Amino acid sequence: MVSDGALDPGVPGGGQHRSATVAPAPELDMLTAPALVSDVDALVAAGCTAVEVSLADVTFIDSSGLHALVRLKTRYAGPEVAVRVVGATPRVRRVFEIAALGSFLD
Repeated sequence: MVSDGALDPGVPGGGQHRSATVAPAPELDMLTAPALVSDVDALVAAGCTAVEVSLADVTFIDSSGLHALVRLKTRYAGPEVAVRVVGATPRVRRVFEIAALGSFLD
């Protein structure tokens, strides 16, 4: 699910900052992770410069879900686009910590 944000003035260089929030399926796994990647890629292609992936409703995440999130954060780590992973529940946060990926959560 994608929630498109507003255009925010004040980005260095006089541009506009467009943000969006993506809420993946409650089970972020090998079946749903590709859709998350596609959603974020489409938002960036449409001009979003700040994308938040909200894990607030995620109840299960497997290695495919972890891989998708790490891939997105790595792909969009430059100054032009920022991807943040927010709202992880304690259960989901624990999976990140076990995989030594806790630093990927914002």
